[in-house]
Amino acid sequence: MQDSLFGESDSSKPIKKSSKQVEPAAHAAELIALAQTLPSHLRLGTSSWNYPGWAGMVWGREYPENNLSRYGLTAYSQHPLFKTVSIDRGFYRPMNVA
Repeated sequence: MQDSLFGESDSSKPIKKSSKQVEPAAHAAELIALAQTLPSHLRLGTSSWNYPGWAGMVWGREYPENNLSRYGLTAYSQHPLFKTVSIDRGFYRPMNVA
């Protein structure tokens, strides 16, 4: 079983629907099985967690980019293969001291 980025989840609890939630996509048993065969020290991920084109693969449905940017990381972390993500904010403009 893959460790969660945000602690243990209780799948017996119903998921609340709200504008501040991004539901993860359902993952095929084959994808979960593949993830379990990978070495535990291997970290796969992407350069961001808010790509709208992942509807059905990472997100359960389509969401506005703003929602994905703010609330998509929790759903992203539930993908069987993604154990890491890059924070690419500095790519678009230099970070300020604040």
